Amino acid sequence: QLRNGKIPGRILGDVLKKAAAAVPNEWAGMVVWNGKLSEYQLFEPDVVVATPGRVSYLSSPPDGLILVMDLHSHGNGVAFFSATDNESDLGGFYVAAVLGHCASLKPSTVTRMVVNGQFLPCPDLAMFFEDQG
Repeated sequence: QLRNGKIPGRILGDVLKKAAAAVPNEWAGMVVWNGKLSEYQLFEPDVVVATPGRVSYLSSPPDGLILVMDLHSHGNGVAFFSATDNESDLGGFYVAAVLGHCASLKPSTVTRMVVNGQFLPCPDLAMFFEDQG
């Protein structure tokens, strides 16, 4: 359960659309908490490189925004956590998710909690979001 409740379903919808639009390349985004506005927001970090096999991006949100979920896609590939993901997820406390098969009607996902370099599997990305209704 997230401290500020479930993330609005429209944000998940936006994530899926942006990941699909980026195909064949990978895409990256973050769900952040804006304490000043008391709301979740989708933040797209500055991308250094995005190809069908890799996305590299600046992984810190701007001041005033708290990272809740770090997401990236594998384009039309399978959703999985790579060795690179394992290395980049060594600090902090947040949800990490990878999306795969992004151009399909039913994208695949893998999700885990990151707790200071420890990984706790989560059964489903959707559990963190309100129903899109």
